[in-house]
Amino acid sequence: MSVDVAAELAVSVSLAAVLERARDALRALLGLDSEPPELAVIDGWRVESHLRAPSGRLLSTREQAGTMIGKQIPPEDGKAAGSVTFEVDLVGGKDHAYVMVIDLAGVQGTQPCIKAVVSPTRTCVGVVLATAIALGAASASGGEFIDVEIVMLDGVAWEPARFIELARLADGTGDFGARCEQFMRQFPSLNGWPKDRSAREA
Repeated sequence: MSVDVAAELAVSVSLAAVLERARDALRALLGLDSEPPELAVIDGWRVESHLRAPSGRLLSTREQAGTMIGKQIPPEDGKAAGSVTFEVDLVGGKDHAYVMVIDLAGVQGTQPCIKAVVSPTRTCVGVVLATAIALGAASASGGEFIDVEIVMLDGVAWEPARFIELARLADGTGDFGARCEQFMRQFPSLNGWPKDRSAREA
């Protein structure tokens, strides 16, 4: 079962701008007084035995600033949609978010648009990380945050600041992982999912 969140990208933005807004979203969602963990980005991932695995290399800060997402992506031979992929890792942890930026212009039955689809490690930390990245992409590009599959709040498409306003953790305590778990436990409809706080505990 897929548990993605996404952003519709209104304009092309740098990967660095997305990550900066994602860090802002982490601070706001979790009520952090200090900086969130550092984010590292690997250029590309692939699927092996039904599991995602990194296939590229770590991007430097300069390369992140020069990598643009939201522009047209030519499809590969035999495919209707073009796409590029990134893996975003929390430095010092084992939780990841897998980002696929997909150009739907050539896909029949869909509105032409470019989306950043973010798939989390299925832990509290992983889902919060993926949510922050999707919010960051939407905020940096002036687009919408999309939550069709997890459904944290009663709605699907959100202006990023409005989602953060409604979903932010009130009176959170503890370290980053503890606050991620507290954030996810706010939503009764999820019935205690994800059960693990972080990938270290899974």
